[in-house]
Formats: sequence, structure tokens, C-alpha cells
Amino acid sequence: MVVKVVIAEDDSRMQLTLKTVLEKIEEVKVIETVGDGISLIKAVEELKPDVIFVDIEMPEMDGLTATKEIVDIDPRIFIIFVTGFAEYSLDAFDVYAFDYLIKPFKIARISKTMDKIKKLLREKKLAKINEREIEPVGGIQKLVAHINQKLLFLDMKDVIMLTRYDRKTYIYVDSRKVLVKSR
Repeated sequence: MVVKVVIAEDDSRMQLTLKTVLEKIEEVKVIETVGDGISLIKAVEELKPDVIFVDIEMPEMDGLTATKEIVDIDPRIFIIFVTGFAEYSLDAFDVYAFDYLIKPFKIARISKTMDKIKKLLREKKLAKINEREIEPVGGIQKLVAHINQKLLFLDMKDVIMLTRYDRKTYIYVDSRKVLVKSR
């Protein structure tokens, strides 16, 4: 698995620094570097990265405004702000930033952040694989519940909701409630 990264930074030296640091991390590839928010939005639409590293103050469109649009395009993108301004951190987390790094940043912090992202992406991929593996053959979907020492097979299309209260699990099926005792 390769984690695709776009860097949005108007300072070319900082672009190079970030790119160099990121490309030393296993399974990480910088697929684009841009210098303004408008170019960042275009890069996200065209290249569909997993992660963006974005500065706050950039020409054309600032990083916060650009990320608000990006969240509408693809809310699954991991947003990491890399900026010299601590005062924007609350605004950054309003767009669900994954991390907020203050310049000068520590290389170890970027590595740690990328390791967390890689782990989350692997778990998401594994969940999708497992979801496909348990998909029933022929479209038959049943939920098996152990009730009063008997097995009850419920059609998933009839299950409305599952809840848990006082160490008991309740399955709401059509118009009835089924109690599944927990151990």
C-alpha cells in the first residue's frame, strides 16, 4: 500500500523539505507539490490523494478556505496543517484536521503522524476485505441469534436495530423486540 500525498506550500524551500522528509518514510509517495489553495483543490480533484500537507497562508486562496472545499470533495482525505501560526489551530480542527504542525516542525512528529495514517488506512482496507468475505452467497442474509438455548435465524432485511442495555442485547425485528441474553 502506498500513501499518496500532496503538499500545498508557497515557500519552495519548505516544499522541498517536506517532500524530502515524507519520501524517506516507507510506503509514502509525494504525488504533487503546489503553491496555492486553488492549485491544491485542482490537485485533489485530479489525483485523489490520501493525505494533504497544507500551509495556512498562501496566495490565491489560503489553506483553510481550500481545505473547506476539499472536505466537500472528499471528506476521507487526511488533512495535516504545517504552518508558522498557532492561532489557526481551532479553525483547522473545524475542517477535521488530522494534525496541526507548527514550523519549525520535528521530523519525528511527521513520521509518527504518517505511521498513524498508514495504520488507519490498513485497518480500513482490511475492514473492506473482511466485509466482502462475510457477504453471503446468493444474496441470502441472515443474523443468527442464540435465544433461550435455541438458534434463531433472522432475515437481515427485517432487522431494524440492535441495542444493548443492562448487559442484555435487544434485536428489533419488524414489530417485535427479541431479547438476546448476554453472558
